Amino acid sequence: MKSGDAAEPAPGLHPGYGPAQPETFELGEDFLKVLLAIKWVEYRQFMGEVGEQDWRWYLSHA
Repeated sequence: MKSGDAAEPAPGLHPGYGPAQPETFELGEDFLKVLLAIKWVEYRQFMGEVGEQDWRWYLSHA
């Protein structure tokens, strides 16, 4: 490398963007079902714990 050339990024790193991302990333159907089930449980828990005032504050600061 010549003394004015930019340094080469480390293998697996995209220049200026960190780790390289695959062009397409496909999750399995079973994984998505589990993820959705977890998110529904989190949603129901959140809705059960917050009051109307909490919900309005959350939406106003989102």
